[in-house]
Amino acid sequence: MTWIDLVGYSASICIVASFLIKNNLKLIRIVNLAGCIFFTIYGFSIDSIPIIIPNAFLVFVQLYYLFLNPEKN
Repeated sequence: MTWIDLVGYSASICIVASFLIKNNLKLIRIVNLAGCIFFTIYGFSIDSIPIIIPNAFLVFVQLYYLFLNPEKN
């Protein structure tokens, strides 16, 4: 298993975990943010624009709601 595989698996685990969390929107956003960051790194590692674009966009969405608009949490 390579480091790229570990990044990809970590991304998947974080995304799935974010769907399993209940009643804590801030934690959901943090875990999902981690998954999106891992997927963005993974996408760059394998040169996959379809993985990079949506996940990089979601990184900014999660950062916005966590830091610039925290009352929505």
